[in-house]
Amino acid sequence: MSTEHTHPKQLDLLAYENPLQLKFGPEFFKSIPESPGVYWMLGARKNILYVGKARNLRNRLNSYRLARPYQTSRKVLRLIRRVQTIHWEICSSEEIAFLRENH
Repeated sequence: MSTEHTHPKQLDLLAYENPLQLKFGPEFFKSIPESPGVYWMLGARKNILYVGKARNLRNRLNSYRLARPYQTSRKVLRLIRRVQTIHWEICSSEEIAFLRENH
């Protein structure tokens, strides 16, 4: 006999709308290159909130756009609520992107 309990998913009062989808729209995300690179996200005061690297910039940044509660960490959900600007730099390889991210 199992003592394991399952908890039902909490119902939301309002449908979740990802802030990045609302701020930037689908065309912005389609314009991101499918190249290795570094990206950085800025807040309202142009302060750097996050710097990351990606093998494929479009896929990586789309992962933030598609982030949902119950599937994504609260840390990431808090981050995407604060993002006002997203920049990226294309790199010739993932290794170069890794070095650039650390710079």
